[in-house]
Amino acid sequence: MLAPMSKYLPFALSTLVSLTSLLLSISLQARDIKMTTSNWAPFYSEELSDGGPITELVVEAFRRSGHQASIEFQPWARALQSGKSSDIDVIMGAYYTKNRAKTFLYSRPILAVDVAIIASKKLGITSYDALSELSQFTFGIGKGWANSPEFDSASYLKKETARNQSINVRKLIYGRLDMIVISSEVYHYEIRKQNLQHQADKFQALTPMLSKACLHLLINKQVADHRELIDGFNQAIQGMKEDGSYLKILKKHGISESAAEFSQ
Repeated sequence: MLAPMSKYLPFALSTLVSLTSLLLSISLQARDIKMTTSNWAPFYSEELSDGGPITELVVEAFRRSGHQASIEFQPWARALQSGKSSDIDVIMGAYYTKNRAKTFLYSRPILAVDVAIIASKKLGITSYDALSELSQFTFGIGKGWANSPEFDSASYLKKETARNQSINVRKLIYGRLDMIVISSEVYHYEIRKQNLQHQADKFQALTPMLSKACLHLLINKQVADHRELIDGFNQAIQGMKEDGSYLKILKKHGISESAAEFSQ
C-alpha cells in the first residue's frame, strides 16, 4: 500500500511549497496604508462615528484586500499637497479632474454627490440658464475643491475661498456672500450642526443643480504599488456592493441610496 502512494509524494510536496509561497507573497504585499482627507461631514469627518460612511467603506474595502488603512484629517488644500509626497499613500474622497489625473490614479466611483448653488432668496433668483447670468454675485467656494469644469474655469465669476465649508455656510447666512457652491448633503448637515435651522428658509438651491459628481480615491502614480492598491480596492468595493454591506454602511450613516445608484 505504501509503494503506490509514494509516487504522489513529490506532487504533494510541490503543491505545499507553491501554496506556502503564494501565502507568503500575499502577506508580504499586505501593508499599512496611510490616507488623508479633509473634514467633510456627513461623508467623512473625525467627529463622525467610524469617521463617517466613506471612511468606513474605504477602510473595510482595504481590509478585504489585505491591508490596514489609517487616516489623517486636515484642510483639503493641504491634503492634496500631502498626497503628492511620499508620506501619504491615498487621498480619500475627490472629484475627477483632468489636472489631478496627471498626478494621481483614480479608483472607481465610491459615492455620488449633488453639488448645488445655494443663494439668498433676497436676490430674487431661483434658476439660471448660464453661469454668466450670475457674474454680478460673489460665490463662496472651498479652497482647492473641484466643483464642475465649467464653474471652476469661469474666470468671470467672483469667488472667495475658505478653508472649509462650515465657514462658507456662516458667511452666507450672515450676508457676507451672495451664494455658495456646496454639496446639498453637506449644506443641510452644516445648517443642523450650527443650529441655523431658523435661518434656512431665507436660502434656496438654484436650479439646475451645478453637477452630480462621484467621489474617488486618489493614489499618486509615484507610489510603487499604486496600481495594485487601486485594483484591490476596486474589486473589494464592488464585492461590498454585491453582498449588501455597501448599502448597509450607507444606511447606518443616513446616506440616501440614490447616491449609491449613481456610482455603480
